[in-house]
Amino acid sequence: MNNSEKHCCCKKHKPKPQTCCCCESGDKQGMSQGKKILISFFALIGGFLFSKNLPVFLAPEWIAIFLCGLPICKAATIALFTKRKITSALLVTLAMIGAICLQFYNPHGEKHSVGGCELSYLFAAAEVAFLMALGEWLEMRTIKKSQDMMKTFSDLLPQKALVKKGDSTVEIASIEIKKGDVVCVKPHDIIVVDGIILSGTTNINEASITGESTPAEKSIGTKVFAGTENLEGYIEIQALGSSVESEMAKLERLVEEASGTKAPIVREADKWATYVIPCAIVAATLVCLIAKFTLDLTWLEAIIRGVTVLIVFCPCAFVLATPTAISAAIGNLMRKGVIVKSGEALESVAKTSLIFFDKTGTLTHGNISVERFEILSSEYDKSYLARLASTAEMHSEHPIAKAICAFAKQFGEPYQPHDLRVFAGIGVEALCDGKSVKIERVKETHSTIKSVQNLINDGLSVAVMSVNDTVVAVFGLSDTIRKNAKETIKELCNIGIESALLSGDNRTIALKTAQKIGIEKTLAPVLPSEKLDAIKLAQQNKSIVCMVGDGINDIPALTQANVSIAIASLRNSAATESAQICVSGDNLQAITQIIKVSRRTLNIAKANMIFSVALNTISVLLAFFGIITPVIGALIHNCSSVGVVLNSARILRFK
Repeated sequence: MNNSEKHCCCKKHKPKPQTCCCCESGDKQGMSQGKKILISFFALIGGFLFSKNLPVFLAPEWIAIFLCGLPICKAATIALFTKRKITSALLVTLAMIGAICLQFYNPHGEKHSVGGCELSYLFAAAEVAFLMALGEWLEMRTIKKSQDMMKTFSDLLPQKALVKKGDSTVEIASIEIKKGDVVCVKPHDIIVVDGIILSGTTNINEASITGESTPAEKSIGTKVFAGTENLEGYIEIQALGSSVESEMAKLERLVEEASGTKAPIVREADKWATYVIPCAIVAATLVCLIAKFTLDLTWLEAIIRGVTVLIVFCPCAFVLATPTAISAAIGNLMRKGVIVKSGEALESVAKTSLIFFDKTGTLTHGNISVERFEILSSEYDKSYLARLASTAEMHSEHPIAKAICAFAKQFGEPYQPHDLRVFAGIGVEALCDGKSVKIERVKETHSTIKSVQNLINDGLSVAVMSVNDTVVAVFGLSDTIRKNAKETIKELCNIGIESALLSGDNRTIALKTAQKIGIEKTLAPVLPSEKLDAIKLAQQNKSIVCMVGDGINDIPALTQANVSIAIASLRNSAATESAQICVSGDNLQAITQIIKVSRRTLNIAKANMIFSVALNTISVLLAFFGIITPVIGALIHNCSSVGVVLNSARILRFK
C-alpha cells in the first residue's frame, strides 16, 4: 500500500500519516482491525477444513473476504476515482476479483491440493485479503509502538497538583497551573510542570526525559522537568509555564513530527511502487495471452496463470520494507533519550563521513565557573567591575555569561542595563551605570596583554572586559571535558567517521581540548558565520556533514549541515528546534548509537527490498509455467509482506 495514501480514520485512533488501507474506510461498526483479523483467521480455518462439503455461497471464506477484503477494495476505489492514483490496493482488489470470478467460471468447482487438502479459488481470494490485512496490521503495530512511547510517559502525569496560595495549599487540576505558580512536590510524586526549585533538596529520576538512569541531584535554583519522579525530599518549585509548555509536551510534538516525515529511501520505494503496479497489470495480461497461444492452454488455465501473476506481483512487501524499518529505528532510539525528527535525518546520519563538534557545552560539560578575575585598571575596584559585568551578561544564555553572573553575586546586585546587545559567538555590550560595558572573547588585539596570555597558558578560557573601550579586567574560566568524549571520538574513528572541532574559543585552548580527546582537525576561533562556511566547504568536497552542538551560536551550522544533532537539547529550545536529532541527555556516546542504529536500519530496509523484488520475480516465472496456483501465490506473496514487517521489527531490540 502506498503510504502516502494511508489515513486511518478509526474511532479509536487519531489521523496518522502511516497506517493501513484496511482502516481507510473507517471502523463504522466499532470492530477493531485485530478482531477482524482474528475472525477472518477462524473463517479461513473453517474453509480449509469444511468448504469442500458446503455450497460456494455458504463457504466460510466469504467472512474473511468481507471483513478484510472490502476495506481494501474501498481504498483502491477511492484512490483511483477520487485521487486518480493507482495503488497496490488496486492490484490486490483485481487479484481477489479474479480469484472469485474463477470460482464461479469453473462449472465443476475445480480445487487444488495444498498439503493434502483441497482448496478452492475462493480460498485464494480470502487468503489474499486476510494476509494483506495481517501484514498491514503488523505494520501499524510496529509504527504505533514507537509513536505511543512518549504518550506513555505523559499519561503518567498526575491529573491533580498541590499549589501554594498565600499561606495555604490547595489542590487544583494540573492543566490549570500557570507560569509563576508555586507547586508542592512530595517524595515519590511525579512532577507535573517544568520549574525551578525554590526550597528543598532531592534526587530526581529524569530517565523519562534525558534517558539517564542515574538520579540527578537537585537543589535550590536548579531546573526540574515535567514527567520526572521526585525520589526523596519535599520540594517546592516555581512553574516556568503550563503543562502544555513543558519539555515533555515538546518531545511529544517532536515525535509526532518524526512519524510524519519520510526519508528519501521511503519516497523512492513509493515511487517505484507506482511504476510496478501498472507493470503488474500488463504482465498478468501478457502471461495470460502468451500462455494461451504459445503453450496451447485453455482460456481458463491461461486466466488462472494471469490471476496468479496479479497476486504475486503486488509490491506490498516492497512498499512496507522501508517505513517499518525507519519507524522501528525511531522507537529504538527514543528509548535511549534520542528524538529523531524525520526519516530523512535517520538516512543522512547513516551516510555521515565528517562530524563537526562544538566545544563548550558539547564536548565539555558547559558547567563553567570563574577561576580567576584579574583587574587591569586602578580606576575601578573589583566589586564595582564584577557588578558591571553581571549587568551586561544578565540576559545572555551562554554558559560563560551564566558563570560570570554566578561569580558576581558575591559582590552585590547588578545595575539596570540599557541598550543591551548580544552578539552570538562574540560577546555582549550594554550601557550600565552610565558606562559602555563590553565583555567579549579574546581577539588578536588582546594578544599583547600579559594576563590574557597567562590565563590561556594555564588552560583557562578567557573573557575580556572593557569599559568605555578600555580593557579593565579579564576573566579566567574553566570547564571540564565530558568523561566519555575521548571514547566517542575513538568509536567514530573505528566506524570510519572523521571528527573536527569548531570553537569560538581561543585557538590554544581549543587545540588543548582537541588533543585531550583525540580530535586531529581544529578550527578556532571561529564566529557562527565562519562555522557555516567551514561546513559549506566540507560539503563542496563531497562530505556528508553532521554538526553536533548545543547553543544559539550553533544554530546556523546546525541548519546548514546535512544532518544535525543537539546534545543536552533540553538546555536550549532554539537548538532543539534547529537540530534534526535531539539527544535529551548529555551522553556523547549516543552519537555512535544513533549512527549504528541508522546504518543497521538502512541495511535492513535494503535487504527487505531486494528480498521482495527477487521473490516477486521468481514467483512470476513460476506462475507463468503453472508451477504455482493463486492459492500458493497468495501464500508466497503475503508471507513475504509479513516477513518484511517482522524483519524490520527486529530493529526495536537492536542494541
